[in-house]
Amino acid sequence: TFTIKGADNNATLSLGQNKINNNGQLTLDDITVNGSILGNGTVNIKGTVTSNVNSVNSSVPTQDQFKAQNYTGNRNNFKNSNIENGASLTINSSEINDGINLTDGGTVRVGDNATLNVNLTNASTTATRYHVAGVFAKNGGNFISGYKSNVNFNTGLGQAIAIGATRPTGTDS
Repeated sequence: TFTIKGADNNATLSLGQNKINNNGQLTLDDITVNGSILGNGTVNIKGTVTSNVNSVNSSVPTQDQFKAQNYTGNRNNFKNSNIENGASLTINSSEINDGINLTDGGTVRVGDNATLNVNLTNASTTATRYHVAGVFAKNGGNFISGYKSNVNFNTGLGQAIAIGATRPTGTDS
């Protein structure tokens, strides 16, 4: 169990090419994280949290790792996310990757009066841009939104929520 709490309004954790590999209970509280949150643990969100993933600070896979239907890369970003009541999580990615990628059976829970914003890139001209999702779980998972929660997906040409669904093939348009 570990908590990262921002000490002031502009608190930022920049990971460079590193990542947080969470396999337990990680709480992020009033902080901006520039980089990837990976692992099989639960990420609890308190206060206002922003995650920025780009080519400088990410551990996302290369395009060679996108195998359309048979994608096997480790992209369980924010697996088992729990956005607590009144909290806010914004995920911004300029890479071609999912906002939240659950391992099978994972859960995204947006609490009462909580907000989830997922903003994915639409800049690529390759077919892989159709493969991304705001929330993706290949063989099953859960998305639970609470009373007066606010959920927004800007996925460009991708999908908002894909649970137990296959990705488009490389030739789908």
